[in-house]
Amino acid sequence: MLAVAAVVLMADFASKRAVHESVALGERHELIPGLLVLTHVQNTGAAYGLLAGQRWLLVITAAVIAAATPLLLRALPVHGRFAWAGPVLTGMIVGGAVGNIAQRALRGYVTDFLQTPPIPLFQVFNLADASISVAVTALLVLTFLLGDRPARASAGASGAAAEDAGARPSAPAPKG
Repeated sequence: MLAVAAVVLMADFASKRAVHESVALGERHELIPGLLVLTHVQNTGAAYGLLAGQRWLLVITAAVIAAATPLLLRALPVHGRFAWAGPVLTGMIVGGAVGNIAQRALRGYVTDFLQTPPIPLFQVFNLADASISVAVTALLVLTFLLGDRPARASAGASGAAAEDAGARPSAPAPKG
């Protein structure tokens, strides 16, 4: 988890620094015509400019969420061939959150620079935002797809073992 968080954090810092040093505030460049635009903005709020100017409220809220994320994600039903997902996705969330927290605490804003015009739902964002969004989406999908497997596995563990051995699980004894 920490290695993934460190990679996300370094990529986020490097990309924000590159944009800050080489693209004027408000400047726009089409990277992929009609699909991806580089637009340098300074976001003093959260997503969609919510809570603009509430620097310390945003820093504290994001820090609490980042600190709680690894604890909350331990309860996820990610196991077996998806066991890697918990630590990787947790690292993506924590790394992205720390990247935005650090810049907001130090500068009072977050540098956003990527825009996808075909998807109007997304405003201008950065690599930290993208990392968090991808990880949360993947976690939701995995939770939806794998959510009831641990309950079934633990409830019917003896039956599953019997089926694996080629036998049928015994039926419950009739009550009465």
